[in-house]
Amino acid sequence: ALQRFRFTTSLLYTACVSCEFLTPRFPSPFLLLTAVSNVGRAVGLTTFVSTQPAFQAALCASGNMADLASKTQVGMAQQYICVLAQCFYFRCTWFVCALPHTLVPSVT
Repeated sequence: ALQRFRFTTSLLYTACVSCEFLTPRFPSPFLLLTAVSNVGRAVGLTTFVSTQPAFQAALCASGNMADLASKTQVGMAQQYICVLAQCFYFRCTWFVCALPHTLVPSVT
């Protein structure tokens, strides 16, 4: 049950990050999309942090320390990849905004 709950919240987190990436494409509901995605990201991260000790305790009880180390490292790697993806997205957004307006079609 814990793994299913954690997987569901990771899907929620991923969907909210994707929604946040789409906010510049829809300028009229920008604030609503940003607020919903920030709340979903906060719920996803809170769930990840709150279930991690129970998840690690269950792995320790099984006696497989290699499994514990690999699961912890995968979670950290996933967080780093999300941060790098956001940095790349913001850098691309900055680059597109820096182009002359004649090259970029306006979104209305």
